[in-house]
Amino acid sequence: MNKTIILLALVTLLLVPAALSLGVTPGKVTLDFEPNLETAITINVINNDQKDFTVLALVEGDLKDYITLENARLDFTKADGSKPLSYKVKLPGALSKPGTHQTFLKIRETKSAEDTDAPISVGASIEVVSLLIVNAPYKGKYVQSQMFISEGEVGEETVFAITAENVGEEDIGSISAKIDVYDSAGTKVTTLATDEKSLNVRNKRELVARWTPDKAGKFKAKAVLSYDGGTASLEKEFIIGGFFLKLHDITVKNFKLGGVAKFQILVENIGGDLIKEAYGEMELKDETGKQVMDIDSNRKNLQPEEQKDLEAFWETEKVEKGFYDGSITLRYEDKQKTQPIRTTVRSDGIDTQLLTTGMAIAPPASKPKTNSLVIILIITLIAINIGWFVYFKRKKA
Repeated sequence: MNKTIILLALVTLLLVPAALSLGVTPGKVTLDFEPNLETAITINVINNDQKDFTVLALVEGDLKDYITLENARLDFTKADGSKPLSYKVKLPGALSKPGTHQTFLKIRETKSAEDTDAPISVGASIEVVSLLIVNAPYKGKYVQSQMFISEGEVGEETVFAITAENVGEEDIGSISAKIDVYDSAGTKVTTLATDEKSLNVRNKRELVARWTPDKAGKFKAKAVLSYDGGTASLEKEFIIGGFFLKLHDITVKNFKLGGVAKFQILVENIGGDLIKEAYGEMELKDETGKQVMDIDSNRKNLQPEEQKDLEAFWETEKVEKGFYDGSITLRYEDKQKTQPIRTTVRSDGIDTQLLTTGMAIAPPASKPKTNSLVIILIITLIAINIGWFVYFKRKKA
């Protein structure tokens, strides 16, 4: 048993730095489908460890036949911090089905020139992925939606925000929602109505309702969207009360536009017990609704009444000066709380305002994070090594 534990520790320590040695940015590119669209896309492959190596690229997924790599191989030296990798997209006149089409540009590190003709496969090689998403419209009027609820405390305003996106081929003249709220016993406690808005093709709008609860507990919100004769239903559970991580401030110091911004998120444990693994998620969007930031902070433990800064980093090389709306979500254990924010980016500074009312941004659809991919890789390789260990131990016996 002790030998097995030592083996697991050694494998983990060896693999974690390797898995982080290769990077790619951006991790996702999104296009709206247009018949016979032709465009060129460039991503950057990052040499985090400043070492000599070669990477091979391969395209997989729904639209792989419409993607052409300009260069499927990149050779890095220690002096190369990053290199561009370009590919061309040439879409057909029509797609067989509407909705989201995902294509994966897989980039694998190989250490020897002899290995460059080998097929890309899952194994001990380090691999990163850049995702291309092509959204094809639905016929007529069609809405995709998400519901976000800012969990709060008793007596505080709870915000219900439904993000509605028109992914059809026709504009929508009117869209609104009715939200029924039920307690844990299934009893309806209130009915809310959102504002009413128009929604043009390929646009996204937020429908907002507010409620001030007078008791704590677990609740369920059931929403029905109505738009020009169409309907859509959403459900989401939420908790009122019992969140003990208080957000005080978000600051950025010593910043120049084009560099890396270090966000210091000041939080406090206002409860009576230790809070473990507290962290924050920040998201910002520009005035068109395009996401420009999606970052996580580091994780920290907080003793009762203790204050700490959670640090998160944002690369601003392609960011423009201006105002950005978004949200910050604090998390620990199975609890979370989201608050809307407004960030001002200047050439020599960043200011972030914590909003108590106004716009609440719905969280983006879940996507694979680099850390998650690293963890999957590590677990897979650990399992392989355990298998070899058991095999040789039995053979010796």
